[in-house]
Amino acid sequence: MKIRKLLCLFMVSILMSCGVLPHKNNFNETEKNVELGVIGLKKKSIYKTDFEEIGIPHYENLIKISLIEKSFTKKSYNQYLKAIKNKKVLNSIKYVDSLKSKPKYFEITLNDKVEVVNAINNNLLLFNYIKNTPEAKIVTSLRFVAQKSLNNQLSEADAFYLATDNQKKQRLYIYKNQSKVGEIYMDKNDVFAYKNASFCWMATDRKKIKLATIIEEGEKCKNATNKNVEKLEKELTKSTFKF
Repeated sequence: MKIRKLLCLFMVSILMSCGVLPHKNNFNETEKNVELGVIGLKKKSIYKTDFEEIGIPHYENLIKISLIEKSFTKKSYNQYLKAIKNKKVLNSIKYVDSLKSKPKYFEITLNDKVEVVNAINNNLLLFNYIKNTPEAKIVTSLRFVAQKSLNNQLSEADAFYLATDNQKKQRLYIYKNQSKVGEIYMDKNDVFAYKNASFCWMATDRKKIKLATIIEEGEKCKNATNKNVEKLEKELTKSTFKF
């Protein structure tokens, strides 16, 4: 037993020295219909953590997303129950732990983070807000119970994409054989949890601050990037004076 504990501690120390920790699979339950790819702030209270949307990057190009069907577990079902407690349920489900067959939900996740970063860098107002608000987050994943009429279409599709329309509304498109065959309307599905991520910044060769990448919970900024924009700006100022 002692040897096993020592091995575990040794592995954790290696991961920490490399700046990498196992990703926390932390999904926050939500009573709101949170949208994928939006920017906002986590609002914590004694009883719950909610997400307040403050901006939407304009995703002019299609953003590749993934969708996985999962079976409810005790943990995810309890999360679902907390989320729907004070809101109207559109697609009710029943979970019985003793039964082998479990109800399903879908988990949808942003894949093309490079395109997301480009969209934010090209939106000056949103870029400046995020730069000056270290606690800002982006929603990178959602869990939802789909309406029954949508289940088959989601299971048969081979690709999914996110885009922003002219009304700054996030649109989730369903593709099959490289053709659009439908759309996921999140207001007709029960979103019960979301996952968010933070931002890493970098200084360019032209002495400008630029958003470099998006990191999930448990990750650290790497390769000369930093979460702390103020620190990067101070370093730029020092290097300018030296020059």
